Amino acid sequence: MANPLSFDIDADGEKARQELRKLARDNANLREEVRKLAEDSRRYSQDETTSRREVSNAIVEGAAKINLLRMAWEGVRDAVGAAIESEKEYLEYQERIRGAQQTFGEALTGAVRNLPTGVSAGQLERDIKTIAGRAKVDPTELAQNFETFLSASSGNYERSLATAEAVSKAIPFGSDARGTVGAAALDLLKTAPTGTRPEDAIGVILAAAGQARTTDIGAFADNVNAGVASLNKYGGDAASNAAIIAAMTSGATDKTGATSATASIALIEQATKFGIGGSPLEQIRALQQDADLRGRFLDSASFEKKTMATVRGLLQPGSGDASALDAALLAIPKIETAGAALDSLIKNYQSSGAIRGAMASQAGDTT
Repeated sequence: MANPLSFDIDADGEKARQELRKLARDNANLREEVRKLAEDSRRYSQDETTSRREVSNAIVEGAAKINLLRMAWEGVRDAVGAAIESEKEYLEYQERIRGAQQTFGEALTGAVRNLPTGVSAGQLERDIKTIAGRAKVDPTELAQNFETFLSASSGNYERSLATAEAVSKAIPFGSDARGTVGAAALDLLKTAPTGTRPEDAIGVILAAAGQARTTDIGAFADNVNAGVASLNKYGGDAASNAAIIAAMTSGATDKTGATSATASIALIEQATKFGIGGSPLEQIRALQQDADLRGRFLDSASFEKKTMATVRGLLQPGSGDASALDAALLAIPKIETAGAALDSLIKNYQSSGAIRGAMASQAGDTT
């Protein structure tokens, strides 16, 4: 583009006129170039805006497509993952079934070794499954318990079956507790009056546990059984002797009955040596009723430090420990009739939908 401001003015003005005409042309050219520049600038601006819009739209469309692809992929991935998880759960379920079958067979093998002559493994299997179905417990656990019951009953098959069913209905949850309580009941039956049933012995044990300060019914059954067996040698009956041990747990804060059983035996052994006659309960009543006798006895007796206060309380009329004994004597039925109390407990379970549901679930009953 020419320089529009370069000119000279001569004397006669001709050259000035020429320069002005040239300036006008240059000015017109300048305006045209400015117009073109403005047009180019506007067009460039529009093109740039369009370009940015197109790019933006392309990005949005691309992102949408990518998002759709991602969602599709996630759906496929989730579907595949769910299928894999379902397959995994199915395989684990199958493995549990195979394991349960193997364990049931192994448990039966242990019980078969103690079977009396004339009872086959096939009959045992059928009986275990029948009882487990009625009691809503796991047949494998019951088979494991049954080996213990046969041993405790000296191979008495029918008594072991009756014990298995009664204890399974009374303690629907907890295989270890069932085994221990059932075995303890069978031990109690050995010194019980003729005609006493397994459910009667179980009823005494559970009633005693209800009066005791225990959190482990299996351990309590084991300890109270040993304690009652020792106290029975001095007379009395299972119910009253179990009541003594149960009352002792309250003051001794004994959660398993072990300390209380030991203290009860020590009390009666020393009372007998001191010359106090009668059954364990009669000896305690004699000491409660005679303050002088009680004082002389306690001066000569020795007990573990942790049970001394409880023994003194048990022998003191009106004390909390003495009241605990009275309550236990009322709550624990005689062994000959304790089965009725057990029946009431079992019926009470059935009044709860939650307990029934848990029992059905445990047994795998989906009906």
